[in-house]
Amino acid sequence: TADSPPTKWPLAAYRLIGREDIAVLQEYITKPLPQSILFYQQPDLRFLEVERLLQSHLHLTVDVERPNGTDDIQFQAMLIQKLKVLLSKQWSLSVGRGLFNLGTFEPLPSQNIVCTEINTSGFTENAIELKVGDDFDNSEHVEWPQFHNGTADGLTITDADHSWLLDAATQEMTPYYAGVLFGFGLTGLLSKFWKVDLYQYLTAASVKETNAVALLLGLGISYRGTRDLGISHMLTLHIPELRQYQPAEYDLSPLVEAAAILGIAFLFESSGHRHITETFLSLMERSAILTLPAQPFALGAAIGLVNLGLGDD
Repeated sequence: TADSPPTKWPLAAYRLIGREDIAVLQEYITKPLPQSILFYQQPDLRFLEVERLLQSHLHLTVDVERPNGTDDIQFQAMLIQKLKVLLSKQWSLSVGRGLFNLGTFEPLPSQNIVCTEINTSGFTENAIELKVGDDFDNSEHVEWPQFHNGTADGLTITDADHSWLLDAATQEMTPYYAGVLFGFGLTGLLSKFWKVDLYQYLTAASVKETNAVALLLGLGISYRGTRDLGISHMLTLHIPELRQYQPAEYDLSPLVEAAAILGIAFLFESSGHRHITETFLSLMERSAILTLPAQPFALGAAIGLVNLGLGDD
């Protein structure tokens, strides 16, 4: 029937029964990706609306019904509380936007990724601006949403040369550009970076925790299952139990160590590497002394990844 036609009809058959939408969609699926992807030959308002709904930089409108007997200070607190809830929801849209725009942009050499700051304010119906205050609008709350915002933009890149990727990911040591770097890792573009580029990035004086996490985890994903020796050395430097030598002690962030553990797990995925497995199992037994919940999770996931699909062996 026209409501649910078979999926393997020729395009002319769909047009014959009035399902032009399916015909156009089939044409899009079968044709090669252009430099700038258009979902339909004619602008489709549904896609434009989805794109609008997934933006995380637009100002919010805060609408709260004022209870009888509420003074101005109490009502202001109610508005701020509602704004915090709305901001948390809006910041999570970056994940969906990254999936929606995945691989839709092949940049020219002269084009750069432009950082779009996430929204941190709202307006009442009377156009009065609301600010959440320093207790919420700070690095602790905004850092990772901005990271995900950068990841969404990094995922849009289909391909680029080494110099463009390096310039795009290393413009600044901010959570946004750390996210861009991680987006390159998820799409495998980090494999285009030279080893010296990676070393210089990790050892830069201005590198922050989010930048190190993005690079270590992204490297493991980009080189997934390859067991690359150079990448392995770079990751194991951040896992004291896997080092072949013990350099002078230095402060190592638990989050960075967790990212390195997951990175090495992706690198040795389905390898059944005995030494790595036994080391991570030993660390799991001492998980009570770990300072961050992400570390036991990373260890458990890493053991599973290294031995993925090898249950019968």
